[in-house]
Amino acid sequence: MSTFKITRRGAMAASAIAFASLAAGTAANADLVNASSDGVSYVVQMTIQDGGLETFKELAQGYIASVEANEADTLTYQWWLDEDSSVALLYENFTDSDALLTHLGNVGPSLGALLEVAPITRFEAFGDLSDAAREAIAPFGTVHFSHFGGFNR
Repeated sequence: MSTFKITRRGAMAASAIAFASLAAGTAANADLVNASSDGVSYVVQMTIQDGGLETFKELAQGYIASVEANEADTLTYQWWLDEDSSVALLYENFTDSDALLTHLGNVGPSLGALLEVAPITRFEAFGDLSDAAREAIAPFGTVHFSHFGGFNR
């Protein structure tokens, strides 16, 4: 299992994802933000191994195409790279825990190849996840956050 640590840089990057979604102001982003207190989502940080960037990008593009074509209840599926392409963030938002479990069932069989080139260094989940969803993502050292308050426009 990977060692998990939350860095200031990683926390700032996760915040940037949220603000980028809000700043874009599109109808799709409004739906995402409005669903955030009802749906479930997570942010995954991965550190890309030296020499693994091209393989990482190839695998990510395959996931993107598959999820977009086959998972209507995956509302948002966004991959981000830091400036030197050594750290990636993946933001996913689902209608509910069942959609999250469906997604994991679809990507799970090939996840090992991705984790070989980009091990998970942080996994944060947001929303009221079912026990089954919590159990499914527990091996990643997941930190869970419950919605406290706020609003969306």
